[in-house]
Amino acid sequence: MDRAPILLLAYNRPDSLERTLSSIAGCENSDQYIMYVHIDAPNIYKSADVECNFIVKRVIEKYRNRFKQFVVDEEKFHCGLANSVIKSVQNIISIYGKIIVVEDDLVVSKDCLNYLNSALEIYKDNKKIWSITGYCPPLDHLKDYKKSVFLTPRACSWVWATWIDRWERVDWDVSDYNDFVNDRDAQVRFCRGGYDQPLMLKQQMEGFIDSWGIRWSYAQSKQDMMTVYPVHNRVYHIGFTGGTHVNKEFPQTGLLEVYPECIFEENIDDILIKEYQQFCGGNPEEWDKCFEHIGDNSRFESMFNVMHLWKALNEIGHSISEYFFNRNFKRIAIYGKGKIGGHIENELMNSGVDVLYYIDRNLDLCDEIRCFSPDDVLPECDCIIISVTTNINSIRNILQSKHKGAIKSIMDVLKDR
Repeated sequence: MDRAPILLLAYNRPDSLERTLSSIAGCENSDQYIMYVHIDAPNIYKSADVECNFIVKRVIEKYRNRFKQFVVDEEKFHCGLANSVIKSVQNIISIYGKIIVVEDDLVVSKDCLNYLNSALEIYKDNKKIWSITGYCPPLDHLKDYKKSVFLTPRACSWVWATWIDRWERVDWDVSDYNDFVNDRDAQVRFCRGGYDQPLMLKQQMEGFIDSWGIRWSYAQSKQDMMTVYPVHNRVYHIGFTGGTHVNKEFPQTGLLEVYPECIFEENIDDILIKEYQQFCGGNPEEWDKCFEHIGDNSRFESMFNVMHLWKALNEIGHSISEYFFNRNFKRIAIYGKGKIGGHIENELMNSGVDVLYYIDRNLDLCDEIRCFSPDDVLPECDCIIISVTTNINSIRNILQSKHKGAIKSIMDVLKDR
């Protein structure tokens, strides 16, 4: 059998990582799988993460000989979970055409790898299927269910697998977000996976969360595809007490010692879809109000988040100039000659990073430094920094047609440490 490679995402949880690796190594035929481990660099805002990073590496080394091949990839700078997933999955799936992904706070069943790998083989040509997950939610309708799997329109990141032709359909910038905000039919379709999803997407686009998963699910919804779930749960989350993106207990069922034979079918059950929609949370009222107040309030909150993070960076003795030096960005441009743009210019003054020009639709704002409209031909520079905090992806799309180099938001600069 042509087995998909495994990607394990590790960061600052050596104890749960040990349990995760032990469970994967204990899977049936685990020695026939290629294991890739991606280690994100420590977050400079969290001093304890530096020490954890060393312990994480020691844990990983203990399992180097337990798999067919073992590859460790370490980030030089902190990426965060979303960027780590997108970057590392792309690197691996482009080689093998398929992938199994596990995070460092999950324990899997002994047959989990075989279950995911078999599903990848069976559904690879089924264009209704977006991904496979090992998680099974505790739904009442499943208690006497006679099938082995069921389908829902929502993806799940608790051990999952997919193929390159699905992965490469995702627009990670969500460049059509403004259309989605005004498209009631698209919102209704997205809500089939849970009324919480539109709000999560809004928070992602406004910079309040950093989630690859909601963008992954949004792409699935756009293409009206389904995720395969097992009727018998094959993964257990052990990171509820210390995970970066987990803050409360989530209902789940335990793992079995022995699983019945899994029969893979294309089984769409509307009762299960409706129950899972309710299980995922949110309500129609929240969704109805979700897009009513996009504007000044969101802009103010986004600016507050930026300035709060910037202040925290300065308080621990760091400057945004380090971000540019570490990446060899010596000549930059700033999109937006507003307050944040001015703060960027002031902090970079005499740092060795030159602000060559601004980009702004209101050219009257610019004084002693050159300023261009987004419609102009832009001079070459190492990087353009988007200093505004709303409509970032729309701005990025415009700039990408004008500039072939790096384009980063101020939040990228502050978070990717």
